[in-house]
Amino acid sequence: MTRALFRLLALLGGVLLGLVVLDRTFAVDSNLYRSVSEDLARLSTLDAQLDQDVLRSRLHILAHYDPLVAAEVEIRAIHERLLTPPPYLSAAGRAG
Repeated sequence: MTRALFRLLALLGGVLLGLVVLDRTFAVDSNLYRSVSEDLARLSTLDAQLDQDVLRSRLHILAHYDPLVAAEVEIRAIHERLLTPPPYLSAAGRAG
């Protein structure tokens, strides 16, 4: 009886260890996820802002091009950060 109990406990311990390793393998880094989400939200905001500024520029309402340049610089910086896909994306998601 003791030997059977020991085997059962060893088996349960192995299964538990396997589940912990599996959980760690597929875990999503919450800081990375938040960072990518914030970058994507900021891109959306910058795109809308850029559209408005281009329209203002065409209508000669925008006095200078500084907002256009600043938005473009920030868009490029975010694009550079997002070039490397996060590891939690599937292969299909990484392919684009």
